[in-house]
Amino acid sequence: AVVSTQSTGIQKTFPLFERDLEQDYWPTKIQDDRGVIVWWQQDFTFHIPKVDVVLWIYGKYEHYTARDIALHYLLAEMIRDQIQDMIQPPGYSPQIYYQSSSGLIVTLTGYSDHEQISRCIKDLVSIMTGLDTSQRSRFVNVVKYKAHRDLIRSDYAEAYKHPLYKSRVLLEKNVAPLVDILSEFDQITLETFKTFYHKFWESVGCRALIYGNVLQNMAQQYGLILIQIAQKKTKSGIKVDPPFHPTLQYPQGTYYTITPYPNAEETASVADLTIILGPTPWNSDTIEPGEELFTRTVLARVAASILSEPAFIELRTRQQLGYSVFTKYISHFGVDYIHMCVQGSEQSAVDIASSVLGFLENYRKDLVSLNDSKAETSTHWTKVINSVRRDLLTKPATQRAMASEIASELFSPDSEPDRADMLVAALDRATPHKLLQFYDEYILGSRSRRIISLAQSKSRRWTLDSFAEKFQYLDFKNKTESVSPFLYWHFTYLGLEMGK
Repeated sequence: AVVSTQSTGIQKTFPLFERDLEQDYWPTKIQDDRGVIVWWQQDFTFHIPKVDVVLWIYGKYEHYTARDIALHYLLAEMIRDQIQDMIQPPGYSPQIYYQSSSGLIVTLTGYSDHEQISRCIKDLVSIMTGLDTSQRSRFVNVVKYKAHRDLIRSDYAEAYKHPLYKSRVLLEKNVAPLVDILSEFDQITLETFKTFYHKFWESVGCRALIYGNVLQNMAQQYGLILIQIAQKKTKSGIKVDPPFHPTLQYPQGTYYTITPYPNAEETASVADLTIILGPTPWNSDTIEPGEELFTRTVLARVAASILSEPAFIELRTRQQLGYSVFTKYISHFGVDYIHMCVQGSEQSAVDIASSVLGFLENYRKDLVSLNDSKAETSTHWTKVINSVRRDLLTKPATQRAMASEIASELFSPDSEPDRADMLVAALDRATPHKLLQFYDEYILGSRSRRIISLAQSKSRRWTLDSFAEKFQYLDFKNKTESVSPFLYWHFTYLGLEMGK
């Protein structure tokens, strides 16, 4: 294959390698030494002369505080800042970012030039493990500023992300409120960062995927370079488990969190509904998953798909509650969820939430009619099932996206190479009757566990009593006249402190 580099226009030939080893979809582990685990996978889908390297680098943390999270953001930004000085050959692009409460994700994409890839990996490892922490003014004026700015952009850029992040705080064990993380940025000094930085590399683990037009012996050489990540370990044999964080467990019920925006100019009202379904069949806490778990997982996907269009028509078009309405299935940290979000500007978040719950109650009769075996409902059911099947079997459109998807599956605590095929088999057993049972149990009934996170502008003053009146079946604790910023309300029977 002949590739023309964009910056110079010089053409260079990169060979497409033949199959080096008989492999299926699942990568081959080629290294496991000093906490650095490397997998290799040749690509025979896209047939391009490129290599993708995906690294997950994590420290030894059992619990992440807001300060820990802020320090990781600063570490990612410090590496990103200093990597700009690395002389990158045309067509080679390293990227570094912090994945919430999980560590650093480092990716490198480049043409299949063995020497260039080797040099880029060496430079990356050298910069990451040998940061220049002597420039105080740059740390304060550039690194801290960019980390603070990018965090706000990523999690506060759009109105709907406020309540979505609040739901994450309630659901995930090691996610801190953004206001606390931003506050830590102001308090962290260069000396504090240095202490964290040296401690981080003393007990570090790394998982890596080398994917694309690359031979096994080449990948093994890249793996030997990556071993240097563990060179500062205090004990060469120390085991560092990946920070897989379990989600918090909630009893049956509906829980609410309310917050105004920190930005006084924001006028949108948002209601975010997260329905907690339970562990996936591959969750590490699940022992010998039976057919019930596979069925529930596929029915969650079917429910999200079948609700999406009618929710949009009813909540956006007919009731005109908002200009953004979406419904989707999520699997996160080995737990299944259905997620609904409505964002508007005319009505309060409380009224929007009430309408969302009303829609879910009323939609049940549509599912009942789906069980009548009429021609049009049969056609509709087939259309939904085919849509879910297509989503399960659709592969990424680019090699980089393929590498990212395989790495995400590979690095997860519930990795399963035949996941899609197993879910498709369960999907073939799904029926409208099973969907109705699922809906009654997990969305409306005895197993229903729902978190509704609300956000609206500071200009909309509300009282807790008016909110409780809207949802009369709730029993509130710590009643006050008005809702303070970033204050979560929780219920007397919950037994958990849901916020600060």
